[in-house]
Amino acid sequence: MKIKHIKLLILKPLFFCFVLLQAVSCWDGLNDMLEEGGSPSAITFIQSSLTSGGMTINWTDPASVTGYDHILVTYTSGSSVTLSKGVTSFSVSGLVSSTEYTVTVQAIGKEDIIKAQSSFKVTPSGTFTLRFIYTAADLDSVRSNLGVDDYYVVMNDIDLSGYANWDPIGTFSGILDCQNYRLSNMTINRNEGLLGLFERVDGIVKNCIASGSITGATPSSYMGGIAGEILTAGKIINCCSTVSITAAGTGSRLGGIAGNILGTGEIRNCSAKGDITSTGGTSFPGGLVGFCSASTNVVINCYATGKVVAIGDQSSVGGLTGRNLGTIKNSYSTGSVSGTNQVGVETGGLVGLNDSTAEIDNCYAVGYVTGGVEVGGLVGSNAGVTPTACYYDSQTTGQSDTGKGDPRTTNQMKLIDTSVTTYSGWDFTTVWGISSGINGGYPYLRSVAP
Repeated sequence: MKIKHIKLLILKPLFFCFVLLQAVSCWDGLNDMLEEGGSPSAITFIQSSLTSGGMTINWTDPASVTGYDHILVTYTSGSSVTLSKGVTSFSVSGLVSSTEYTVTVQAIGKEDIIKAQSSFKVTPSGTFTLRFIYTAADLDSVRSNLGVDDYYVVMNDIDLSGYANWDPIGTFSGILDCQNYRLSNMTINRNEGLLGLFERVDGIVKNCIASGSITGATPSSYMGGIAGEILTAGKIINCCSTVSITAAGTGSRLGGIAGNILGTGEIRNCSAKGDITSTGGTSFPGGLVGFCSASTNVVINCYATGKVVAIGDQSSVGGLTGRNLGTIKNSYSTGSVSGTNQVGVETGGLVGLNDSTAEIDNCYAVGYVTGGVEVGGLVGSNAGVTPTACYYDSQTTGQSDTGKGDPRTTNQMKLIDTSVTTYSGWDFTTVWGISSGINGGYPYLRSVAP
């Protein structure tokens, strides 16, 4: 709104015009100044379509906006298309597949003043029905269209507090892009086997920021802030979860982003900041993901900061992952990790149990680690390949084991003391950064803000 910037020298001529020339209306000019910033709520996108190289975008006519003259659509930098007033659809072909475009629709008034506008990002990469989420009810309705041809875009922050006990959406095979909007106040308290925003993800969920809590007591349940389980085609990308999770059932797999990963499932460029607690035995709690269950799983460029606790025997508990059979690369954990001194308990700052097919590269852990028959600053028990260029803070973790991660002092981890080589071969140009004022002086991921 420009009214804050209208000075007396502008108002005086308008007042003069109104008083002395009553036959001439000066309100249009003032209205243009007041609305120059545009009203994002006046244009609402509705069901549209995508192909590999094109799209048809539909929206509501901003007829209620005073003084708008025509529509301007921008979908690629430096190129705009002018449409007549009242037009509510635009089609374009010849786009580059798998390239992200920013679509902006503006209602333009006199002298090219923006009366209303709205925009979103989209990546044409196949044939999709394009759907838009504006409200919690819209998000809830996703469960009605979960197929591989459904592409959802979240258009603003969504508050889920109106759902006293969120019912996890089923197996999602489409694309959901939250555009870095927040999905807040999600509460789940159910005795069911799959708990999360989604039960399972077999498509792509990206750019989501989720907060809330999940509580369950069913044995062998999978629980995660974004998904209970990631299936073989599933990918969770650039998401952040501050969801706290508590599981009472035995055999549970629980993590800030997902409880379990199958096949070639991926978690990439994600962070988890909620506390993870298992009170049942034979469980697999991790700060980010509970169980990476296949050698083809990938966790890359991720971190976790929440406290991870396992109470019970035969459990694998880790700051990032409880049990790992896949590849973890360029990731770290900073939260404390606690297991019990009971049979079969593996407790690690990053991973509890690193299994026979597992690989860990360029990772570190700094959270305090306690308990477990097998315990380590980075890995509790390692049956796989020896971690490559991986480190843990021997002072903050309280551990001093070797052969499954290299111990370093706090100053060596922060590169204050360079007498010993730390982070050998790490990419500090494009992947990692390090600064005394960021992430407590420990390395941080450039693609995932700490």
